[in-house]
Amino acid sequence: MKTATVQISAIPTLAGHHINNASVTSTESDVNPVNDSYSLTVKANAPVVTADLGVTMTDSPDPVKRLAKPTYAINVNNSASVATRVK
Repeated sequence: MKTATVQISAIPTLAGHHINNASVTSTESDVNPVNDSYSLTVKANAPVVTADLGVTMTDSPDPVKRLAKPTYAINVNNSASVATRVK
């Protein structure tokens, strides 16, 4: 009896279920062809994406006088560069 091992590493790029198939063949007659193939379903989770959003606001003048037009400065930042679709 001879055994061979093959190891393959893969990084899934999509979340969901992925099916891995393996099979073996021979030019000789196989007494048990039932075990010549194998399928394995692997679940890949979506990557964890994080954000670190922040917002600050200042007004000027402070305090504002009656009938005056204050100016507001709003600062939005993202300390983690991976946040997308920030509104």
